[in-house]
Amino acid sequence: MIDESDDDIERLLAAATPRRAPTQLRAAVMAAVASELETRQAAGKPAWHSLVGRAVAASVVFSVATFLGVTTFEARRMARWDERRVVRADVAELTATIASVTDDESARAVERYLISRLEQSASPVSTGVREDVREIERWAAGEPLAERSRSDDNTQDRS
Repeated sequence: MIDESDDDIERLLAAATPRRAPTQLRAAVMAAVASELETRQAAGKPAWHSLVGRAVAASVVFSVATFLGVTTFEARRMARWDERRVVRADVAELTATIASVTDDESARAVERYLISRLEQSASPVSTGVREDVREIERWAAGEPLAERSRSDDNTQDRS
């Protein structure tokens, strides 16, 4: 137990009060720290905050490179998707019928022709396709086809 006399309290406070190290010891410790810092700098070892900075910079560069890679890949994928032609069901059915009667090359040629007609016609699409289907049916039946030129197609579109 602590005796509450004034002498005991002063003695305890004097023991608890921090004191400075002797001047010679302080100088020796500071010289040792300075020499250790010099050897680390001379050895090329970076400080820990320099390593953290490099790690942060590397992660930022990696993130930007990943973002650019994903963006480029997605743009190419969407461009390929946009290039696909969507063929209407009636054109696809007619192409399949022609392919079963003739060969695939003829069917693809007819499909390209019908698609080009669909893209060119200003009239309702079904009218142009019906006319082309009738013409193909006449061709399949062996009947002579009517000679049509581009000027005939243009005059029909205007009327």
